Amino acid sequence: WITAMKKKNNGENNMNAFTNPDVSVIMPTYNVEKYIDQCLSSLLEQSYKNFEVICVDDGSSDKTVSIIEEYIQKDQRIRLIKMPHCGKAGVMRNHGIQEAKGKYCLFLDGDDFFESDLIGHTFSKAQMDDADICLFDARIYSEKTQMYKEPDYMLKREYIPETLPYEGKSFPYVLNISTGCPWTKLYRKSFITENNLEFMPLQRSNDLYFVSVAMVLAKRITILEEKLVNYRQSGVSLQSNNASTPWDWYHALLAIRDTLKENGFYQD
Repeated sequence: WITAMKKKNNGENNMNAFTNPDVSVIMPTYNVEKYIDQCLSSLLEQSYKNFEVICVDDGSSDKTVSIIEEYIQKDQRIRLIKMPHCGKAGVMRNHGIQEAKGKYCLFLDGDDFFESDLIGHTFSKAQMDDADICLFDARIYSEKTQMYKEPDYMLKREYIPETLPYEGKSFPYVLNISTGCPWTKLYRKSFITENNLEFMPLQRSNDLYFVSVAMVLAKRITILEEKLVNYRQSGVSLQSNNASTPWDWYHALLAIRDTLKENGFYQD
């Protein structure tokens, strides 16, 4: 009887997440057959169940899509969107935002893996503080050494304000407290859409504009001092091939500057 009830409850949770999820996990994927199994497994093992996973595949030529499709058969909270290859994760993330049904959006990568409390703890903290953005911490996993590193720059604790939540544009260290990566932040979807926030269609640094502008525009930012993402260093990511598109970062900075000027925040 207990086993039957557990199956029933899990089925109800999965159906609720499919129709009315609290969190939409948006994940661009491209040729990550070596890692996607661990990635999706760590998501399905989350302690909080009311979420959806939107995999946006960039025309993978390996077994990435077939592995995702196997997971879809196991759990209807997972969706797959196939796109022609463009090499621009920002384009895939924007498409994921359009498809997202959740109250909050979490932007993760298909070669990383996650702590079991990632979704539950961040969503709970965001709800408790009625936050537009919830910042949290991460650790680095080295593919080569199979060891973890505990960096101090994913969430710079020396900048954490005494009072939470705080307003982005009124906080002097708003662009210093975290990095420009999106996967250490939970975003309220209505905040994204109301401010017309989009990732840039760049080969790399596509996230710098989105993260920086969002941090400045957010009315309420809260912080969860927990390491919840395991960021994999494999040496084959877009970020590891900076030399192929050296000007992308510069174009992202120009776009940030222009938007801050348009909103009257640049001088501050």
